[in-house]
Amino acid sequence: MKKLLVFFIIVLITCNSYGNENIGIGQTYGNVRVISYRETEREEAVKALLIGQLAHNLAQELNYKDPIYLECYLSIKKSDTNNPNYQIALQHYKYYDEKDEGSEKLIIRQQAYKYDLFSTLKLVEYAIKNTKKIREQQKWQTSGFFYDRGNNILSIPKEKIDQILKKPNSSLLNKLAERKIERPILPYQRKPSISYFWQNNTYYIYNTFKRNEESNPQDLILLTLPEIYQFEDLNLAYLIFDNDKSFYYINIKNYDWKTGVTNVSKHHAIEDTSSYDYDINKTFSNISTDNDISIYFTHEGRGAGKKRLLVYFQESDTLIQDAYTMLNRTPTNQK
Repeated sequence: MKKLLVFFIIVLITCNSYGNENIGIGQTYGNVRVISYRETEREEAVKALLIGQLAHNLAQELNYKDPIYLECYLSIKKSDTNNPNYQIALQHYKYYDEKDEGSEKLIIRQQAYKYDLFSTLKLVEYAIKNTKKIREQQKWQTSGFFYDRGNNILSIPKEKIDQILKKPNSSLLNKLAERKIERPILPYQRKPSISYFWQNNTYYIYNTFKRNEESNPQDLILLTLPEIYQFEDLNLAYLIFDNDKSFYYINIKNYDWKTGVTNVSKHHAIEDTSSYDYDINKTFSNISTDNDISIYFTHEGRGAGKKRLLVYFQESDTLIQDAYTMLNRTPTNQK
């Protein structure tokens, strides 16, 4: 029966499927506006919005009320993991919904494969406390960002930024890290059954449980992770990747009726992953009434390279690593 289901999944999968649209998501938190540009579904793009919430809390603590603009560009090159790039300036900048020429704003831009919350907050804290120094130190320079390479931008020197980042966290930043920061819900999104919050540099995945109409809802912790690589909401089922090679499966229908705690799968590893330097977007599908899941991707960008179709069966908590091999089938247009 499983082989038959897998066969139909293969028929339905588009072999050249890929996603690579440059999309910007943004939110405003008080005097802080953050925009996150992405060409991938990695959760790092959402992490930029967590940074925006923390920056707003920091501005409140320091009684800073002028506009702060955080512009985050998510790199798609894995080799950029240890090479983030930052720019800091004070200049007039016009938001799309702002009249006239726009007001002066504290602008912090970054390009990184992996956003570091504390590094960004260090820069925000320094900038708020040293606006006069920034005006004195900033100069026009050629941008090294992938998205605007060659453009002239205003920023303080990279050497100064590196000095700031090497300093330990201030007591204020450590204090702010104790607050819960919820994963944001964007205007086009519904409130998910499973979500997470960030606190003390840890991600807490939870479900909200309400026993009856009279009781108050409770957030029940299901899983704690140091990182979330990808968070896939497939309606009743969720895939939570802690890196690009492994995930947990959560089905909101599969819970302990006494405690209300939703069950979490084993930690599943994806074998034979690509060594390709760029992000590879995976395509996920909810393929049955039991909320079994298919995962499709290729080993290179834009649908090129070896094609992979994995199938997860929630009832038995098992992962088929290669449905094509299982059925002795060669994918169409295999390169």
